[in-house]
Amino acid sequence: MKHDSVGAESGIVNPTFFQELSEEQSVPDVTPRGDALPQVTVSRPLYQQHQLNDAYQYQKPKRALQRELKTRMRKVDAKSCCSTVFPLITWLPEYSWGKDLVRDLISGCTVAVMHIPQGIGYALLANVPPIVGIYMAFFPVLVYFLFGTSRHNSMGTFAVVSIMVGKTVLAYTGTSEPGEPPRTALEVATAVCFVVGIMQLIMCVCRLGVISFLLSDTLVSGFTTGAAIHVVTSQIKDLLGLTLPSVGSMFEIVKTYIEIFKQIVDVNWAAIIISTITIVVLVFNNEILKPRVAKRSVIPIPIELIAVIAGTLLSRYLYLQDKYSIKTIGTIPTGLP
Repeated sequence: MKHDSVGAESGIVNPTFFQELSEEQSVPDVTPRGDALPQVTVSRPLYQQHQLNDAYQYQKPKRALQRELKTRMRKVDAKSCCSTVFPLITWLPEYSWGKDLVRDLISGCTVAVMHIPQGIGYALLANVPPIVGIYMAFFPVLVYFLFGTSRHNSMGTFAVVSIMVGKTVLAYTGTSEPGEPPRTALEVATAVCFVVGIMQLIMCVCRLGVISFLLSDTLVSGFTTGAAIHVVTSQIKDLLGLTLPSVGSMFEIVKTYIEIFKQIVDVNWAAIIISTITIVVLVFNNEILKPRVAKRSVIPIPIELIAVIAGTLLSRYLYLQDKYSIKTIGTIPTGLP
């Protein structure tokens, strides 16, 4: 058997690559004529995977699961484990109290001011009591402070999730099993959140977050646009002061606008005026007043909180619900649940 120089140097020799010619076989005498070049024929056998493994005597290495677990456990210490579960242990000792405390208090108050009207609005979208929206603006931030990896994020619910929960709440509120009391909106919303939390924990353990890389930019943009249309459609009836019947889940947006145009003559002009004034004030603040104030002060104008306080005072002392039939959210309890 012949061994080539490459195989000898590398230490890998294919036992069936080279074949010796038997004595009975003869090599044809090919004499180049003229400018013709000599021909070289290379013969390489085809391998299946098992044949290749047999040729090189390859065997799949056996994994010692117990040994691997011990090796990984030896690399884990209590400090790294605690810093992974509670990331604040890493950055809190290095926090500059004198330099960053005042700025963080200002930003925290700004976010809190934003969360109060947003929480009430999201609760109305989810068809649960308004105080639940304020709770959902407080507790997720507290939990993320303990277990989150970024100190610059403000976690909480958003409009699309609230609308999806609201559909389930409308579908199952008032229903019950035989011999049981009817389900309340808060019970249905709690059950939905619990099931979703379990699913998210399973996805976290299985490392299924990589699925998000399969979502294209076109899909995300379409979802964002569709969600915005749903949110605007759900608020038009309140802006016009209308009470719409349930339209179901199929072609909901189209049916909603059909019902709005059917009742367009019954709009509440007081609700339209208040909604228009509020929208104009918010747009004026965000587009004109806010950039000018930002050049002179680091504290922004809490226009959302001012709008909520002003609306509450006007509703209380002008009797908007009794005189003009404007819907109000009612009394909001104080304190933690």
